[in-house]
Amino acid sequence: MVLIGTPGPGRPVATGVGLLAWAALSSLALRGLRLPPLAFVHVDVHNEAPPPPDVQVRTEIRMPRTEPPQFLPYPLPFQPPSPN
Repeated sequence: MVLIGTPGPGRPVATGVGLLAWAALSSLALRGLRLPPLAFVHVDVHNEAPPPPDVQVRTEIRMPRTEPPQFLPYPLPFQPPSPN
């Protein structure tokens, strides 16, 4: 608004003064703003690792038995496919 509302030759100076005023007023307004401290999480580190669990793992793949397919011979007399 400062840039558009100012006549041509004084626009850079007016814009600089406006930015400085904006920065000063913002710093005064945000002066009392304090962020709360982050929550402290206590982590208790032990030097000894817990004993490993007593778990037995077996990997198996169970599939039903299937009979191999029986291929029937081509009917005689065999004729190759048509080239058309």
